[in-house]
Amino acid sequence: MNSTLPDRIRQARKRLRLTQAQLAAKIGTSDQSVSDWEKGRTLPMASIVTLSRALGVTIDWLLTGEAIGLNSDVLTYEKLTKAPDFERAEMPHMHQLPVVNKIAADHQPTFAEAKDTELVNIKYSKKDHYCLVVKGRSMFPTIMEGDRVVVHSVFIWLDEYDEMKGPADKRGWLKMHEEVVCAIVNDEYPVLKRLFVYDIGVKGLGFEMYLQSDNRKVQPIIIRNDTSLKIIGVVQEIMRNPRNYE
Repeated sequence: MNSTLPDRIRQARKRLRLTQAQLAAKIGTSDQSVSDWEKGRTLPMASIVTLSRALGVTIDWLLTGEAIGLNSDVLTYEKLTKAPDFERAEMPHMHQLPVVNKIAADHQPTFAEAKDTELVNIKYSKKDHYCLVVKGRSMFPTIMEGDRVVVHSVFIWLDEYDEMKGPADKRGWLKMHEEVVCAIVNDEYPVLKRLFVYDIGVKGLGFEMYLQSDNRKVQPIIIRNDTSLKIIGVVQEIMRNPRNYE
């Protein structure tokens, strides 16, 4: 076979319909590194195992171009989407979700028509999920500027909250403890924060709820009796901007 290692990396990537940036994000490197591999400037020997798994090919095929065994052929996107689970365990069925806009601690996401899409696991349905691009450092280091997050679209309104007794649906809110959510507080701009919900369980101490940035330099938003809180999305997955691996 006349193909080279750079040729085979590029061939396998394109058959999976992955961009260089998407492949880089899957294996935890930069898109520039993938570009260098495909141009033959550097060799991915330190990442060869991870790379072969992400591309759905064997190490033998990737290094030599020789197909050894029934499962060593390059897998196409179409083959992956039709294959039994055990054949595509390392590369799940994927599809495109819209990237609707941007969100940060002080920016409102305008849910306009998406101009971009992101390749995600098909378990995130198109009906109930979308992607957002994160701005700012309020969720650093968990979520960094430029990262994209898959959001499950919900609408949960905190009703009849009492700082001593807690919310009316106490069990439901406790299940959301430590989730990263897209929240609207007092009808202001939506924010991306981690929700903390505590039933202190000690007489006289009551219930505690607050929204906290993972960047602890940012002050938490304490939920009071008169606070209006709406949860409009729950983050399901964080897709790191390849530049943030550098």
